[in-house]
Amino acid sequence: MTSKHPRGAEIRAVALVALALAASAAALWPAVASIVSNWVAIRDYQHGFLIAPVALAWLATAIWRQRAGPLRPAPSGLVPLAFALLAWLVAWRAYSDIALEALFPLIAWLTILAAAGWKIAREAAAPLAYLYFAIP
Repeated sequence: MTSKHPRGAEIRAVALVALALAASAAALWPAVASIVSNWVAIRDYQHGFLIAPVALAWLATAIWRQRAGPLRPAPSGLVPLAFALLAWLVAWRAYSDIALEALFPLIAWLTILAAAGWKIAREAAAPLAYLYFAIP
């Protein structure tokens, strides 16, 4: 089986998406901590510990199979990312856990869009939307 692009392109795409998700999780740590504490405390949301790894595996597989090719960052994604981050900051200052948690997958997707481009962001949309099933 021959591929259109060398394996290095897929590795770079998956690594860039992993870095973008890690940066989102680190920057939005209060939202991640709130989500995980709800998974631990609320019996009805303990399925979150299953949904999160499934979503991450789905994301990595979708990007790997997509044959990423050269990555093309989308600077146009920075404007909606800035607005989403501003909304997240307002929610954080208002102590609105539900808004913090609901904005996390969107901000992660916008970060991937800005960093890796539309092609990768389209592949990341469904796995990140799947995370909403784990958010209380």
